[in-house]
Amino acid sequence: MNHQDSVFRMYYGTFDQALGQFVLAVATSQDGFKWDKLGRVFAGQGPGSFDAFGVTHVHVRKLEGQENYVMLYEGKGEGGRSCIGLATSPDGIGWQPANGG
Repeated sequence: MNHQDSVFRMYYGTFDQALGQFVLAVATSQDGFKWDKLGRVFAGQGPGSFDAFGVTHVHVRKLEGQENYVMLYEGKGEGGRSCIGLATSPDGIGWQPANGG
């Protein structure tokens, strides 16, 4: 969970049946009790990538003195292989893999 600008954000993993992979989703709350799901905000990069079957075990931080959020995540690849990926976001919602993840 993350608290920024008087809004709580809870990042969680879920399975997206349309994509056929595990994805990162987010919910927001003003009080920490009632949550509004915003839905999927990050997914694996597709066939041939290290995270082709999805993303799990995310850790999101906004580092002191930095403008962007940083996320470390476990990418699930073909054959069950796991790798660590890195993504950044200016707002904690729209994520871009850094250097290919």
